[in-house]
Parts: sequence; structure tokens; C-alpha cells
Amino acid sequence: MVATRIMLTEKSGVNLHRHLLVATRYAACRRQFSTIQGTNVERKLIDYQTHMHILGRQAANCFILNSIMGLMNEVFDESSRLLKQNDLSLLDYLHHLSSGIKSIGIDMVYKGLDELRQSCGGAGCLMSSGICEGWTDHSVLNTLEGVNVIMS
Repeated sequence: MVATRIMLTEKSGVNLHRHLLVATRYAACRRQFSTIQGTNVERKLIDYQTHMHILGRQAANCFILNSIMGLMNEVFDESSRLLKQNDLSLLDYLHHLSSGIKSIGIDMVYKGLDELRQSCGGAGCLMSSGICEGWTDHSVLNTLEGVNVIMS
């Protein structure tokens, strides 16, 4: 169970990162509203502070999740090493840590993917964008390998 929780959370962070790249590329290309004085050129989405806030927050979430998963993998490796010596001292800690991180991390990624999907407007709802499919594929993880409400 612990190994599965760690794997799910780690892959979720990778998923968020991948979809952040898609949303960032979209924001760098998509133009909307000609608000620049003296020109009719529309402003890129990425130039809007509110849009940049969404992308920046999700980039920070990717960094946080990857850092936490590095720690989690170290604890898992140490626990596995001790387990081979019949030492169960880290198992309880690892179980609680993986449960909490799974709950928080999976929920953070789920909400982040939805925010990225929405930031792409109508294009974010297209299956061809990849974001919508990633969001729907990820939604099951809130209940897989332990319901997040209970895992917290």
C-alpha cells in the first residue's frame, strides 16, 4: 500500500508538470483583448498578471511535490533497508507520512489540473488539448488506494 501511494503521488506531480507545460505554451500563444494603448494588437494571455499567478502557483506546486517525493523516497528506501533486517521501526511513520502526502498531493494536483484546464478557456475542454483528459484520468486518484478524506 505504501509503495502504491508513493508511486501515485509521484506520478501525479509529473502529470501536473506536463500539463503546466501545455497550459504555459497555450498562454504564450493565445491572444485576447487589445488593451495595449496605441495599437490594435491583442495581449498574450501570459502577459496578464492573473493568468501568470495561476501558472506560477502550479509551477510552485510542482516544485513542492517533487521535493516532498524526494524525501518520501529516501524514507521508503531506508525503511526497506531496515525491513530486510527485521526492523519495523520506520514502518508506522512511513505509513502515516505516505497517507498524508498522498491525500494532500493528489488533491493539490487535482485542483491544479482543473485550474490549468480552466485557464485554457474552451480549448482546455477539448480532448485534443490533453489537459481535459489528464484531469479526468487524475480525478479517480482521490479515492484510489484510500479515500483522501480518510487518508487525511
